[in-house]
Amino acid sequence: MRGAPLAASLLIPSRTDLAALAVELVLTAGICAVLLVPLVFRTRANVLASAAATAAVAVGFLLTFAAPSGSGTAFAGMIVFDGAALLWRRIALLFVLGVLIARWPRGDDTERDDTVDCTLLLSATVGMTLMGATANLLLVLLASELASVASYLLAGLRKHERLASEAALKFVLVGAVSTAVMAYGISLLYGVTGSFDFAAIAAHLSAGSVSPLAVMGLVGLLVGLLFKLSAVPMHFWAPDVFQGGGVDVAAFLSVVSKGAGVVLLARLVALLVAPGAPLIGGTQFTLAIIAIATMTVGNVAALPQTSVKRMLGYSTIAQGGYLLAAVALIGPAGFEATAIYLMVYAAMNLGAFAVLASVEAARRSDHVDAFNGLARLAPASAAAMAVCLIALIGLPPTAGFFAKWKIMSALAAGGGWWWAAVAAVALNSVISVAYYARLIRAMYLRSALTSAGENLAPPGWSPATWVGVASAIALVAGLVLFTFVERAAARFTFGS
Repeated sequence: MRGAPLAASLLIPSRTDLAALAVELVLTAGICAVLLVPLVFRTRANVLASAAATAAVAVGFLLTFAAPSGSGTAFAGMIVFDGAALLWRRIALLFVLGVLIARWPRGDDTERDDTVDCTLLLSATVGMTLMGATANLLLVLLASELASVASYLLAGLRKHERLASEAALKFVLVGAVSTAVMAYGISLLYGVTGSFDFAAIAAHLSAGSVSPLAVMGLVGLLVGLLFKLSAVPMHFWAPDVFQGGGVDVAAFLSVVSKGAGVVLLARLVALLVAPGAPLIGGTQFTLAIIAIATMTVGNVAALPQTSVKRMLGYSTIAQGGYLLAAVALIGPAGFEATAIYLMVYAAMNLGAFAVLASVEAARRSDHVDAFNGLARLAPASAAAMAVCLIALIGLPPTAGFFAKWKIMSALAAGGGWWWAAVAAVALNSVISVAYYARLIRAMYLRSALTSAGENLAPPGWSPATWVGVASAIALVAGLVLFTFVERAAARFTFGS
């Protein structure tokens, strides 16, 4: 009889529970497979580890099409399966699949240990997909920490390079502070409401006046999410990590980390700060101010950069500001614009970082001058990079034009002071032309010579090149087939 209470407390996962976590279970199996590779195979471990990780992500992506339909919860309400969680998993897994293909090991690369790289990459992906599929503050903290710890290690893998070690240390310090503040905020919310569940917390907040402790708890939670978004004032880690880490790590953090934060923040405000709730006005204004500051700081700081990785690091900060502006609307129009921009943003960042990876591998530099004459030596790579940069600006003939237009039109529909946010998005898009155009000019208007008059090495056709070209084609096709993008974004809805 003494074992009865324990048996009664055990939660045996149902078929629905397992189906809701099918993607994460496959990724976990992939981690196990990657770790077993060097124990079983003495040679070709890098290739086999990459193949196992790629297969796991591909299977996980395919499983999203067999996911439970509609909205519901699993594991006693800790996991949510709805349109937003499903769309986020598809975006994240397709992007990670592109990153894994672009970084496919070369035969002459003996310094990389893909067993470690792929294990950390898959672990961070598990945490970030869970962040977009939970409405429970306890799981928010656990998933966020799983993603963060793996990301810290990814950033510092190039241990023989000073910049990588310095960047990883800064990443850990800023991350530790933000996590501590977020954990304290969660504890305050639990103390005030007596629950970790978003729905229960929302019911408590809408029942009457909101206590100062609840507001402090929400602010603490927001700080942790701003770190994931690399939004002002939690943005200092991003440029250093992008420059010091590998291109694949920078690409991964630029989209998957930011996307996880955006989706979780959107779910948080959708469920906790409903229209008509006491906090709606203050939350919208706060997020809008942070969004404007983030896009402005990111674009202005990118102007003097000569390292393309660092330039793209500041660019991702600015792009996070655009996403945050759409989330700040807290309504269907804003959430749809967020989903559209997130899908397009994943394609344009994947393409830009893939071309950067091929150029850096060939010319051993990520300086702007390393792109000199690229259009003559590697026209496909130059064209792909140009298309991705034009999409990042928000100009036709790319889907980036409609994606940014959707954000601006959603903000304009809000009227009143939302027009200030529209003006900020437009002005920052103009500012971004200056540093993106500098890279395009280097590719198309400069000769492929070093300062010593020697010819720069031409990047060959590598997996990264193919990923860059495929991303550019998707961006151009997305402009023509934008109706399908809108149709997918319409499913970006939040259940309980």
